[in-house]
Amino acid sequence: MRSTTRLLALLVPTALLFAACGDDADSSSTTTSPPADGVTAPDGLVSDGTITICSDTPYEPFEFQDDSGNDTGFDIDLVAAIGDQAGLDTSVIDLPFDGILGSLAAGDCDVVASAVTITDERAQQVDFSTPYFDADQSLLIKADNTEISAIADLDGKTVGVQTGTTGEAYANDNATGATVKSFEDADGLFAALESGDIQAILQDLPVNGYRSTK
Repeated sequence: MRSTTRLLALLVPTALLFAACGDDADSSSTTTSPPADGVTAPDGLVSDGTITICSDTPYEPFEFQDDSGNDTGFDIDLVAAIGDQAGLDTSVIDLPFDGILGSLAAGDCDVVASAVTITDERAQQVDFSTPYFDADQSLLIKADNTEISAIADLDGKTVGVQTGTTGEAYANDNATGATVKSFEDADGLFAALESGDIQAILQDLPVNGYRSTK
């Protein structure tokens, strides 16, 4: 099937990581093996024997549910692998990205694994892991849009972003002359682009790239 969208990389590198602080009806779990030799499970988990993950899904390819309803994606699988080494299960709670670090600070989960970019402001709230993925910002536009080939072409246009993200901050700082419209989740962004409510989406390159191949 021919894609209806086209991808433009902005080459603004950001480092993705997960965050941490020193039982939910919408959560799902995976079962792991006993701890590896020399690995000790941490104390003080929200739920004994389980790493509880706060994540904003779907945000393919970093976090989403597969056809069987299992939580997966780069971030989720990474934390699950860490948990497996410690003999821990993983459980995912789906939350809006805006405020997700506040949920972590409030003790609702043990880690946030949700394509989080480190910023000074966020680092005042939580402890970050070592960065593990470099992701550029990018623009996603309709395939038949011949008016936009760079961020400068957004003058007079409406660009969609996700609330609370570094993509939103970048658009506000750099999309001169554009109307920046914020959405709570990625699904709302893509629907708005397809309907013509917005002319472009500014967010992480892997996420826009994943969508552009559909």
